[in-house]
Amino acid sequence: MPTGQRVINPAIRCEIEALIVEHSWMLDNHESGQLGELYVESGKMTGIGGDRIGRAAISEYGRSRAKMTSRFARHVNSNIRLVSIGPDRISSLSSILLLRHDGEGLGPADPIALADAEDIFVLDTDGRWRFEHRNLVLRFESEAHRS
Repeated sequence: MPTGQRVINPAIRCEIEALIVEHSWMLDNHESGQLGELYVESGKMTGIGGDRIGRAAISEYGRSRAKMTSRFARHVNSNIRLVSIGPDRISSLSSILLLRHDGEGLGPADPIALADAEDIFVLDTDGRWRFEHRNLVLRFESEAHRS
């Protein structure tokens, strides 16, 4: 696949889109203790909430986040655009809409933030695509997101 070309191979798109969805699902369902497994060993999560460098740091963040059982969130992923940036390297730009409620029972379904996810994926040594770098850039934010 030539560099700079949109990724249209359905198998590759499916695997990478599944990674993006799994990332959100783990966070939304308090199952993020293994979040680091979606990243290469030297992976990075940067932007919103501070930088987490390395699989161990990302997993620690995931374990901490999984303990927030009174937080109900849904990350809605959309507008996924994949571009080849080298052999076995793909960049992605997508949008994440966050709905969140802290506390018991049903909460309002007001969106509290919208971020761009600037992702780099690489084909890891085991033949699986993984995140190399996820950078989150806040584009819209409600007062509820600041707290």
